[in-house]
Amino acid sequence: MAKRLLDFSPIVFDRRRFPGKKCTGIVSRETFLKLGVSKEYVDREFKDVRMVYGKKEIHFRVDVVRLNRERLEKDLSREVKYVPGTNAEVRSESSLIVNGQKYEGFVVRATGWDGKGRRVKAIEIVTEPIDSEEIVVYLDERNVGGFSWVVPLPDRTLVGALAYENPELFLPKVEKRVLERHGGTIPRCKPRYVNLGIGDVLCTVKTFTGGGIYAISELLDAFKPLLEKGDATEYRRKLKALGREITRQYYLVRAVERAWRTSLKLGFSLLNGKTITVGREFDLHSSLLGRLLH
Repeated sequence: MAKRLLDFSPIVFDRRRFPGKKCTGIVSRETFLKLGVSKEYVDREFKDVRMVYGKKEIHFRVDVVRLNRERLEKDLSREVKYVPGTNAEVRSESSLIVNGQKYEGFVVRATGWDGKGRRVKAIEIVTEPIDSEEIVVYLDERNVGGFSWVVPLPDRTLVGALAYENPELFLPKVEKRVLERHGGTIPRCKPRYVNLGIGDVLCTVKTFTGGGIYAISELLDAFKPLLEKGDATEYRRKLKALGREITRQYYLVRAVERAWRTSLKLGFSLLNGKTITVGREFDLHSSLLGRLLH
């Protein structure tokens, strides 16, 4: 779908000087297929996620892939009129101003999060590869509302942590040479509605994990009727459904954070050593609790 939208000859104004956002990029296969991009952007497929709390573990059977978002964005930037290092001023749904010049047409806001609401800090290091085929997620009662991860890829390993205060404290130890380091902040807020937008401007990232690609994939196919016929019916319908899901995730995470230690101890005591198959719950976190207790 992302490729088909290129037929409309979009112009992309980007505040950044270069395309290519670095992120862990773990998405469900369903989300990946909705993006409509080539499998060449898949670095690895995973069937197992192991969640660790102290000496207890829960195993998840999944169907997820690691999307190389950085490479995808760079390639897409070469297929559109890409204007980096610009600050576009949106005047309406059909016009914007860039460096004093007015542009008219469908204006899709992808201006990013405005900083209003809660935020968590994330850090990720890239190391030499390790011999593993599973994703490992670590939970710690000291890291309220946060988690850490190790994602093994064929040529490197992604090691990261997410926390409200200092994620460095919770980085997993991997005895491999560090090749790279990056990080940033991730919003935790309820969805916001704009007339026409996509991405973090809508605050529709998955509340706990911070994954934003899922929300983008849910809205992509609604843009075709909008761009072809000016019909926003499908876009509004999908945005409304997406907003409901992210809102449920937001309140669920807030509730778990208030009883973080108890939630971890109870959950891992009940499920220690079990293997749980997860499908759509990988994206629909609001239904994950019911799946765990099924």
